[in-house]
Amino acid sequence: MKAWEEAQVDGGQYGNASDYICGLIRKDQNEREQNKVLQEAITK
Repeated sequence: MKAWEEAQVDGGQYGNASDYICGLIRKDQNEREQNKVLQEAITK
């Protein structure tokens, strides 16, 4: 996992490992919120 994280940072998309982790957390939060909205719509 460390090698993957380093590759993401070295690829220039993220400034450092912390930026990458924060990006993953934001992505997870967004996906969970979207799933919640979809589930609520399905339930209705």
